[in-house]
This record gives sequence, C-alpha cells and structure tokens, in this order.
Amino acid sequence: MAQRLAGDALAAGTNRSYATSKRAYARFVQQFNLPREHASLPYPDELTVITFVAYLVQERRVLASTVQVYLFGLQDAFMTQAFPSPLKVGGTGAPLPKLARVLKGLRRSSIVARRSTAPQLAITTPLLKEMLGWVGDQIGASWIARNKELCTAALALSTYGMLRQSEVTTEKVAVWDPDADTSARCVTLFDMDTPGQRYLQLRLLASKTDVFREGVTITVFETLTSDCPLTAVSRYLSVRGDSVGPLFVDHRGAFFTRGRFSKLVKAAAGGIGLDPQSFGTHSCRKGGASSMGACAWDRTTISRMGRWRSDAVLEYIQVQRATLQAASRSMAAITKADVARLGHQGVRRRDDAAEG
Repeated sequence: MAQRLAGDALAAGTNRSYATSKRAYARFVQQFNLPREHASLPYPDELTVITFVAYLVQERRVLASTVQVYLFGLQDAFMTQAFPSPLKVGGTGAPLPKLARVLKGLRRSSIVARRSTAPQLAITTPLLKEMLGWVGDQIGASWIARNKELCTAALALSTYGMLRQSEVTTEKVAVWDPDADTSARCVTLFDMDTPGQRYLQLRLLASKTDVFREGVTITVFETLTSDCPLTAVSRYLSVRGDSVGPLFVDHRGAFFTRGRFSKLVKAAAGGIGLDPQSFGTHSCRKGGASSMGACAWDRTTISRMGRWRSDAVLEYIQVQRATLQAASRSMAAITKADVARLGHQGVRRRDDAAEG
C-alpha cells in the first residue's frame, strides 16, 4: 500500500522514466555479473554507481541530460524499499564526491557537444498557418493525407495551448493510463453557437510539473483565423468519434506517438520549404511562447499560459532578427539624458570618477 501511494505521488511520465531506469540497472547488473542477494537487485556503492553512469553513456547512448533522471530512478527504486539513497554519503548526507565530479565532467562534455547542435526552431503562428495549408493540400494514400483532421488539430492545439509533446502523444497501449493521460473525454467545447466567443478546455490529468496529479485545465479561445485551434479540434473530434482511448488516434485507431508527431512536424516544415531537421516536437510549444513574445505579452502571462514555473520560458522565446536589429538601433540612439531620465548613472569614466 505504501509503495502504491509513493508511486501515485509521481506523474505517470516520471513513473515510466523510473521504471526504465530500474530495467537498465537490472541489465547492467546482469551484463557485469554483479553479486545479487536472492532475487533483488544489489545495493550499489559509489564505484558501482559511477560504472552504471559510464554504462548508460557508452553502452546505451543515454544523453548526459538524461543520466540524472536514470540516477533518480535508481535512487527511487531503493528508497521505496526503505534503503538509504545510493547517491548520498551515508545514504542521507552530501552527494557522493566522486560521483558528483563524474557528473560535472559529463555535463561539461555535453555542453561542448550541444554547441555543434542547432536548437529546434519555433513554429510561430505565421509558420503554423503555412504548415496547416500544406497539410490541407495533401492528397492520396499517405498517412498525413488520410489523417488531415488529426494533423491539423495536433499542430494547432500544441502551438496555441503550448502543450508538451507528452501531453499530445501516447507511446504504447501497455502504458496508456486513462486516469493520467489525455483522452477524448478531457476536451470540452463551450459556446459553440456564439461565433467569436467559442472556446475549448483541455483537462490535463497529470503533467511534468503536476507531481501530485491535481490536474490543470488549459483554455484556448477561437481565433477566427485559418489556424484556429478550436475549429481544428472540433473537426477532428467529429471524425474521431467517441471510442475509448487517447485524444489523438489515427484513422485505424493507432496511437499518435512521439515519433509520428516528429515526422509530421518535419514533413510540414519541409513541405513549405524549410529545413526539416531544424524542427521537432518542441517546436510547437516554443512557437506559442515566441508568438506571444512577438505580440509584446509580458513574461508572467506567457508563463501562466504555458505553465512555466521558472525562467525556463526564456529559453522558449525566440527573438526575431528584425527585433534584434530594432533593439540594437534603439540602444545606439539613446543619449546621456535618456539614461539619466531612467535613473541610471551608468559606468563612469576614470576621469569622471577622479573629479568626483
């Protein structure tokens, strides 16, 4: 009972990540023939944890940014069985010193690697309109052509609702949880007979920042444009039907997976003449934030709509080149009087300081 309650305290995605970590550790133990007591996994010392980190990076090609999640999963696996944390001195003290140094080196090496990898570009609302136009023009027996309503709704809702890919996609039947994952019953349409006032609400039963599964409701209004998310979702639901399952399923009932979402985004980007490799599953969420930033909405409003609880939202807002140009020119145009009017003295020259 206690273990079940502990598991319920975590989001469904976190539980899946921790389960993956536990399976990886079990394979690691088997591959290196580590001694086991009975059928349980051996409690690791610091050297074993460090070796496990090396195994994750070299053998399983786990990204440096994801290694920490695996370690938290390893810690959870033992602490839920009343063992002390294998990541801290004495189980409760400071982080293991050698492990901390290894992780620091891993983070530094990953920073160098990331510098050569361009970040995903944002699908702002002007780009979204073009992409949806391309989707609507598809004909034939391709997957996109046979699922236009699904593709349009997924792209529009992800952008205007600033949804995480895990809130839109579902991986496998075996891991879909109707009490935690987004389903068709989570969408409600309001005031459908009043043009211009119509809106939808999407109830997210669990998400990345909602570890206690309190749920959160996303409200998206009608935009009266070609990329209107309410129109797109309404049309999709009319062809989807009332079958039980995730919100987004294709014409055969197959789940809309992260891989399928990624292929859709890249295909739409390539379809309008952009580099497909510059876009991915985070492009819609990033595009929603960037679009609001371009409209001069304040950071607080953007953070609330996108459910950011930290300054991480700043990494999602991409500043356009024209904005940077205007900002640079405005900086060059100010005078000392402008600075004084703002109440800033600025940096005084050495001669000025001597005279003062």
